[in-house]
Amino acid sequence: MNIIFGQAVYDQLVANHTLLELDTFTHPETLEKTTAYCVLDAASLNTEALFNLDKYTEIHAALMSNYKKQNYRFCHQAIEALRGAWGGQLDSFYDELDQRITNTLETSHEPSN
Repeated sequence: MNIIFGQAVYDQLVANHTLLELDTFTHPETLEKTTAYCVLDAASLNTEALFNLDKYTEIHAALMSNYKKQNYRFCHQAIEALRGAWGGQLDSFYDELDQRITNTLETSHEPSN
């Protein structure tokens, strides 16, 4: 798996690759927002991942959308559904995102949506 940054690179690759949003951050010097994406290599995906590519992509997009909306209950369920998907290539990302959500909920003492 490779990671790319920014809309311009995304636009160059999206027609021929599966790209999944990972995170958006603000560059400390320019204060510009930049989005990171992973580029999935189809050759490295197992048969199950290839067969379920559209479904996994849809769930991942919904995960990221709901994460931004702080709909953490959905996020936990989506992460559980996606662990092991993509031949496990994104499992460490899903683990990290799940930990962020858990830390946010523990800090805020608010129930998940």
